[in-house]
Amino acid sequence: MNFLKISVKNSMEYRWSVFFSTISSVFSIWIMIMLWKYLYHNDVNMITYMNRYIVVANIIAIFYCRGIAKRIGDRVSNGMFALDLLKPINIFTMSWLLELGEVLASFIIKGLPIIILYFNTMFWKISFHNAFFCMLALIIGHIIFVLMYSILGFLAIVLFDIWPFQRLLDDTIRFIGGGIIPLTIMPEQLRSIATLLPFQYLYSFPLQIMFNKIETQIMLKYFFVGFLWLIVLILLNLFVYRSVMKKVVIQGG
Repeated sequence: MNFLKISVKNSMEYRWSVFFSTISSVFSIWIMIMLWKYLYHNDVNMITYMNRYIVVANIIAIFYCRGIAKRIGDRVSNGMFALDLLKPINIFTMSWLLELGEVLASFIIKGLPIIILYFNTMFWKISFHNAFFCMLALIIGHIIFVLMYSILGFLAIVLFDIWPFQRLLDDTIRFIGGGIIPLTIMPEQLRSIATLLPFQYLYSFPLQIMFNKIETQIMLKYFFVGFLWLIVLILLNLFVYRSVMKKVVIQGG
């Protein structure tokens, strides 16, 4: 918990950075809302849906720990990972707690102003049933995100500079995962690709539950596949972590 508290304090330290970060988040949402209003100016229902989709998708994005890849990657590439092996807490847990602190700070800095300014846009009826499953989907999405980015961080031992790969992964997730455009209005070929990847569990799946756009039977099927992805990514994480550890030990730390 100390890692989390320290991370929150560090994130809130630079006031001007906090101010401009808030302004940019609110302004980028406003631009997207204006764009969809122009594209669907004859369809009020679609405008309302897209406005809600954009606002909620941007709030969801706050809860994903992007920095964990760089945090782990830097320690692997500069050799500090060898020293982390001697600590009572492993590098994954330490990095995740630090990232959670930044997520909490980011929610205060960006999330709360977005909720306050776009409160009327966000208001809609959601049942307790859907709210529960939406929260479960968001937890699964968060874990999937952390696992994917931690794998990328550990791969720094062979990639050395992971920034281009992280940027590619960021953009791919936001687009194919439904963070910018709903998968339901994408071309058939892109939807087919999206269904084969875990990215849809980060944005599209929880948003479909939230907006009552998915039937219960289909939702349960998605949850089953989502849990399978979790198992696959956990096993892949363990494999990459042990491979990096072996390489560090062989090279003498």
